[in-house]
Amino acid sequence: MKILIVDDNRANRKLLESYFSTASYNVIEADDGELAVDRYREHQPDIVLMDIMMPNMDGYEAAKQIKAHAGQVYVPVIYVTALKPEVALTEAIEAGGDDFVSKPINFEILKAKLEAHLRIREASKKMLDMNTQLQQHNRHMQQENDLVEHIFNNALSKSYLDESFIRYHISSVSAFNGDILLAEKREDGSTCVLMGDFTGHGLCAAVGSLPVIKVFFTMVKKGLPLNQIIAEINTTIKMLLPANIFLCATLIELNYQKQQIELWSGGLPPIIVYNQTSKACRKIKSQHMPLGILSDNDFSDEISVFVMNRNEKMYLYTDGITEVRDAQGQMYGTERLDKVFEAAPEDAFNVLVEDQQVFRGDVPQTDDMTLIELSLQPPALS
Repeated sequence: MKILIVDDNRANRKLLESYFSTASYNVIEADDGELAVDRYREHQPDIVLMDIMMPNMDGYEAAKQIKAHAGQVYVPVIYVTALKPEVALTEAIEAGGDDFVSKPINFEILKAKLEAHLRIREASKKMLDMNTQLQQHNRHMQQENDLVEHIFNNALSKSYLDESFIRYHISSVSAFNGDILLAEKREDGSTCVLMGDFTGHGLCAAVGSLPVIKVFFTMVKKGLPLNQIIAEINTTIKMLLPANIFLCATLIELNYQKQQIELWSGGLPPIIVYNQTSKACRKIKSQHMPLGILSDNDFSDEISVFVMNRNEKMYLYTDGITEVRDAQGQMYGTERLDKVFEAAPEDAFNVLVEDQQVFRGDVPQTDDMTLIELSLQPPALS
């Protein structure tokens, strides 16, 4: 341990030096405040014993400058003074000091105070070390997050999100979305859309999207059928991701030439099909297990086929939409969602988004939410 002894009286310094040298301290001396600040900067002592009344710079100002230089490191400054205790204590604290001992010195009391302050210093140093490690960890995590976000956003930017046939509302709880929306055109003009909801949210859920994105775009571009695409996605998730991460998903192909819809749905809420002319609604329920749960032998890639009615629109949503809660803890629910369509709105998409937001109010969001409207009219030719 290094101790800085500051006193303009040489006899006082020697008395303290003699005591602390025998106690195995490395003693550093200064005879005024200015030299004390210089000695601190040079030697970085663990503790300072400071006289108050000194020429050039008094102990109060020296303590302020030493504390400023120490920054977050706790360096105890103990005043050694002949002033009255009640005066010394008040001024010591105001000047940034930590304690005082009266002259003549009782070395047993001084020793006890030193040991107490040194324990505080060690605890402070450990806390600073932990904070430094935490800051380094946070910086490292942020770098990893930035990398994943870049890859994720770059992949999603490939989606064919033509507003003439698809409208979407996506709201995530954190920087990373556990919901996924992909769309791609085939060479024959048909369009494939995948909407999914990974278990959980945040980075863990978003990471699962990356292999799904790769499989989807590659296989759609190759013109492979819907059942092969969904089977490959299931195999990929099952192989790469932990057992507790799976994907509730709907995969749709809109074939405008054949005027039909091919569909596979596993684990998501029912699809709502809304006829804009008759104002009638019908629902297409999920028929399969989520992706990534079943092995290849148990997995069903069976596709449902529907006739395309160009007066209809399809609405897909993740359970974050219906499970959102208001200030009273009530859930939005499917009944309230159904009432939006029963009111026969001209623009069901915007009405549903606004109604859901009004219902939630200022209540913090707890799950990722995605809503999609698919028009069954073919997109305008480019």
